[in-house]
Amino acid sequence: MKVLHKSKYWHFGCSAEQRMMWYEWFDTSIDMTDAEYKDEMSKNAAQCKIQQLPLALVDLRKFKFMITPEMQAWTDQIIFPQFIASGLKRIAFVVSPDLFAQVSLEQMMDEELAKEQFASKYFETKKEAEQWLNS
Repeated sequence: MKVLHKSKYWHFGCSAEQRMMWYEWFDTSIDMTDAEYKDEMSKNAAQCKIQQLPLALVDLRKFKFMITPEMQAWTDQIIFPQFIASGLKRIAFVVSPDLFAQVSLEQMMDEELAKEQFASKYFETKKEAEQWLNS
């Protein structure tokens, strides 16, 4: 798997063989500002457009940034259209037991544009997520 970007908050990359982008957030995401979130997500969307892979595996077990309604709206209006244009079809999320973070993420994925354009599902393990992506 090739690493495309690494910061103090996360790293992400791709596997052309698996036709998949992968993401892993770090505990340090608790310190991320809204501006940094926008910057990181913009870098992600740019790489999605370059790679044009249909699958994504997002490990959120250490994700601590609280996505506000404003950030949810920005993600829906700016980032999701770029994901869709890149050909993304399925996103599997590996989530932590932290209820508040999970609710925030599920709210983000409930945005109408995302639901209409690609399938998403939440899992407790990477293995389950990979199985669903490859089914």
